Amino acid sequence: MLVRLAWAWTFLIASWASIVASKSPSVFYEMMSAYGIYNIAWQYKGADQRYIYPLLDAERDKKLVEESYRQQGHRGSLPNGKMNWEEFAAAWFRDDSIDPSRIPPLDLDNIEATAKALKAVKEPRMVPIALASGQLPVKVGGNVQEKKYHELLTEWMNMVVEARERLPVAPMRNDLKAITLANEKAKFIRLTEFRQTQYLGADLKRVFPGIRILGFDVAIPEFEKNYKMVDVAKTLSDPVNKRNMPDILAKAIGWHQLPFDPVDWKERFQLLVVEYGRETYQHSETKKLMSKKEREAQRSALSHRKVLEAVKALKEKAQDTPACQAE
Repeated sequence: MLVRLAWAWTFLIASWASIVASKSPSVFYEMMSAYGIYNIAWQYKGADQRYIYPLLDAERDKKLVEESYRQQGHRGSLPNGKMNWEEFAAAWFRDDSIDPSRIPPLDLDNIEATAKALKAVKEPRMVPIALASGQLPVKVGGNVQEKKYHELLTEWMNMVVEARERLPVAPMRNDLKAITLANEKAKFIRLTEFRQTQYLGADLKRVFPGIRILGFDVAIPEFEKNYKMVDVAKTLSDPVNKRNMPDILAKAIGWHQLPFDPVDWKERFQLLVVEYGRETYQHSETKKLMSKKEREAQRSALSHRKVLEAVKALKEKAQDTPACQAE
C-alpha cells in the first residue's frame, strides 16, 4: 500500500518538468546574474579564474574552443581578455550569427526591459554547461557524465561567498546587486512555472479524481506571458470540493487506505504542494511500478526543482551583504 502511495506521488512530480526546463524565460535573468558572478570571479582570481567562462587554451582546451562562440575561447575586448556584458551574452547564446552589437545594454534599474530585449534577440536557451564551466563531460564507469546546471549554480554561489569573505565588498557592489535582482526575478518565474494548473493542477486531479482545482492569474509582462497557478487555499475551501470530499478521498490513489482525518489531509495536501518536485522515492518496489518514461521525467522534475533551489540560494547569498542590504 505504501509503495503504491509513493508511486502515485512520484508520478505527480514527474509529469512535466522536461517541458519547461530548457525553455523557461527565467534564463534571461539567470544570464544577467551569471555576468555578475563572472565579474566577481575576475575580481577574485583575475584572468586565471576557472569558475565561469574561463579563458580557454587553444591546445589544452581545443574541443571547447571549437565549440565556443566564434571559436574565440571566451576572449573578450576588455583588458587581459575579459568579456564585457555584450560579449558574455553572445557567448551564452553561442550563436555565431549574433554579433555582440545586437545585445541590449544591461540596465540594473530596469532588468525587465533588458530581459525583454534579450528575448527579441533569441529565444531562451539553457547555458552550455561544458563551456560555462570550462570542463568537458567525463566518463565514469562507461557512462558520460556532464555537470548539472544546479551543480554549476551551487559552485558559482560558493565562489561568490568565498570571494565576498576575502575581498573588499565595495568593488562587488553592482555585481552583487545584479545577482540579487536577477535571481529574485528568476526565482519568481521558475516557481510560477512550477505551480501552474496545467502541470501541478492536472497532476492533483489525476491523483484525486473529481477534485476541482482553482487558480489565479500571474502575468509576466516583459515576456507577454500569463500563467494560471494553483490556488491551494481556495481549492481546499471550495464548497464543491468540501461537498464531494468523501467521494474524492475514496477514489484518491493510495490515500483511502490510510488513517487520517480531514484536517490531517489538508495539511498533508498542502505539504505535498510545497514539496512538489523536491522528493524522490528510492524504494525498489516503487521503481518497478514506474515506466522508463516516468523515471526519466522524474529525474527531469527533480533537476528542475534543484535549479529552483539553487537560484533561490544564489539570491539569498548575494543579498546577505552590507552592500546589498543598504540598497
